[in-house]
Order: sequence, then structure tokens, then C-alpha cells
Amino acid sequence: MTSTQRPRAANVCVHCKARKKKCDKALPTCGYCARKGLKCQYRRPRFAPHHTKSIEGIAGNYQSLFSESEFNPTLYLNAAPHRSENTLSLEAQRIISTTGRYLDEISVRYFQIVHHYIPIVSRNRFQTTLISFGATQEPEFAILLLAMCLVTSQSSPGTDVTSLYHSVRSLYLQAQTICKPSLSLIQAGILLAVHEYSHRAPEQALITIGGCVRMAHTAGLLRPTCPPTSGDSGTIQKNDEQIDEQMNTWWAMSIYERMFLCEQTVVDQPLVSKMPDITLTSSAQNHDAFYQAAQAAWLLDRVLSTLSAPDSEDRHTRLQGVNLKLQRFLAMVTELSSSSGTSTVYCWAISVAIRALFLLHYRVLSDGQDGSERSANSSAVALDSLTRMVVDIADLHNRLSPDQVDALPPSCGYIIRVGLEHMQRKSCETDAAVKLLRLVDDRWGQGP
Repeated sequence: MTSTQRPRAANVCVHCKARKKKCDKALPTCGYCARKGLKCQYRRPRFAPHHTKSIEGIAGNYQSLFSESEFNPTLYLNAAPHRSENTLSLEAQRIISTTGRYLDEISVRYFQIVHHYIPIVSRNRFQTTLISFGATQEPEFAILLLAMCLVTSQSSPGTDVTSLYHSVRSLYLQAQTICKPSLSLIQAGILLAVHEYSHRAPEQALITIGGCVRMAHTAGLLRPTCPPTSGDSGTIQKNDEQIDEQMNTWWAMSIYERMFLCEQTVVDQPLVSKMPDITLTSSAQNHDAFYQAAQAAWLLDRVLSTLSAPDSEDRHTRLQGVNLKLQRFLAMVTELSSSSGTSTVYCWAISVAIRALFLLHYRVLSDGQDGSERSANSSAVALDSLTRMVVDIADLHNRLSPDQVDALPPSCGYIIRVGLEHMQRKSCETDAAVKLLRLVDDRWGQGP
């Protein structure tokens, strides 16, 4: 059969649709998926002319499982061992169906965008579990699917994110009382906490992530024995994916709990998670974005622990040491960002490092650590330099297209806010930089 006679699909494939790129519609796999080694999927129309009659049929066509036209709760009444857990799974599916989104759209968008700054879910394990979900109806996995729907719904037109959030949170809390702590449920909680953080509710996010850490302890999740890595292709790709998934989940909880704490009125409060006892190094040899974000959070942890220590000359010396390490790290990762050719890859690590430096130098000024004018002046200069860096970052973000902005971690919005607050303290209300920061904050910032 010649190339012009080859059968073609009626619609573009899921991956090309998510990328908003042209698809050659070749069967059984399009050219793009063939080159990338992806599983090519052509979904059926939303209102399919026939109804799926069996659990096996639903499992085989999971990409259409949650369309309103095909969702039939009576198919699942005997799928789960306990009616309460089964009802929980059904309710999660019902909520997803009300968004009008297909599950393949949710998963593709999650792994292409959100996974870059929450790399906790193994793509391979996720797809394997998803294929069998129609028969197993695991409630914890259903809640994870619902949380993924929430964090990928921000830019979906017609989606009431506030209403969806309350539904997800309510069902998540119910799951905690019905289900045993599990990896999927913990991951769902992390996604929920990051959504709260991105919508300017860091206090609630801190409470949610604390509950995740306690669940992780109860579930016996394996603690990290090595630095995190999300893999070259954005997936967890080591020998035992489940073990790596557990360790990366621990890393994400440790990183985000410290990020959330930075936005609290009182930062001198105990953390539920413990930063893994692994000394990370500011090495340019490791270009993994997750690794660099963990390094930044490890340094932030040093700042937080030092600030919570009793006031002393030793504390000021330690802060100076952390300050130097943070400056070196920021210079290194900024250089990595410039040389990578992808401006958003290291935004997570850069924003965490900048936030840590702001916190450190504001505390130095407010406490008058060693009583010297030189120390205060040094911190004032550092804050001005950090603010100029934030202005440059805001200018870059303002030039990004909407699809690029979606890939920015929520921590970027917080450094824009703290830079704006610093400039306002200096009475720079008419400054062009203030206008730029306000523009970017209004344009890309999330609402509560």
C-alpha cells in the first residue's frame, strides 16, 4: 500500500491535540508518536453511537470512560469489595464527567505541564493502573485522577475551578476516613496542596501537606536514599519504579512544605517532614530540574532551621554561610537556565532560591543580627539586587505565550509578589518596574 493509500484516522491523536500540532493521522500510529515511542491513541467522538456494555469494554476504551454519554454507574456496583469505597470511586468519576473532559486529555496535560514541577507520578505505572481501573475501581486511584483533573483545569474554558476544588477537597477528606493511607492518596493530597498554594492559600496548603506527610509515615513509604530525579524524558525511569515513586513523593513533600512555610506570618514553627539526610551539591554536572529544586529547598531548610535557632553570634555566622551558598547556587542554576535553551526548566529551583534569600535578608534587617550597620547595609543591597532579578524574570514571563506560562511552577508568582512588596516599601509607586510587576502579577497570578 502506498503512502497515499494508507488508512487514516478521523481525528488527530491525543498527543498531537495536546501539543496543538499537526497530526498525520496515520494508523495504527501517527508519525510523531512513532518517532517519540509514544502509545498513539485516537479517541472516539464524545457522543459515541453505541454504549459500552461491560467492564472489559470500559477497560479497553478507558479514554472514553468519563464522557457523560458513556458513564453508567450501574456497571460498577459489584466492582469494588466495599460499597463505601465503590461509592467513593463512582463519585470521583461523576465529578470528572461533569467537567466535560476526557481522561486522556487530563493525563496528557498533567504529564506535559504539571509533572515538571510535581514529578511524583510514574507515567508507566500510571498508565498500567489506568488501563485496569475499569475493573478494579480503586478508590485511591480515583481520587488521584480527580486531583489531576483539578490541577490541569485552570486554563480549561468553562470550568468552575472553585466549585471543582471544593468537590475534590470534600471527597479527598472522605477518602482519608474510608481508605488506608496509600501512595495514590498521598500523591492526590500533594496535588491538592499545590493547587491551594497556587491559588494564594498557603496556610491551607501547609495544613494539607502536613497531613500528607503523616499519611506517608503511616503508610510506610520508603524514605529517600538518593537525590531525586525525574528522568531525561520527564518520567521516573530507574530500576524499581514504585520505590523511586515513593522516594520522589517524599522529596516533593519536603520541598513544598518548606515553600509553603515561607509564606506564613510565623516561619519559626516546626515542620512535619524532615529534609532527607543527603548532602546535595551545587554541581552543574546534574542538569535534572527536580534535583536542582531539591538542592534549593535543602538550602532553604538551612535558612529556616537557622532562623528558628536562639539568637546568637553563631546564628549570624551560619546565616552568612548559607547566604554565600545560596548566591553560588543561584548563579549556577541561572547559568544552566541560560544555556539550556528552555527558559522555564529551572524556574522552580530559581524561585525557591530567590525566596530563601529574600527571607534571609529581611530577617537580618528586622532582627539586627549583629548590631552592625555594615550587616544591615549588606542585606539592603542584597534585597535590591534580588528585586532587580525578579523584575528581569517578570519581563521574561510577560513575553511568554500562554502555553509556556502554564508550565511555570506556582512559586514564581510568590517571588513576583515579594519583589513588588519590596519596591513598594521603598516608595517606588511610579517606577516602571513596579508597573511591570503588577502587570505580570495581574496577568499570570492565580486568584484565591
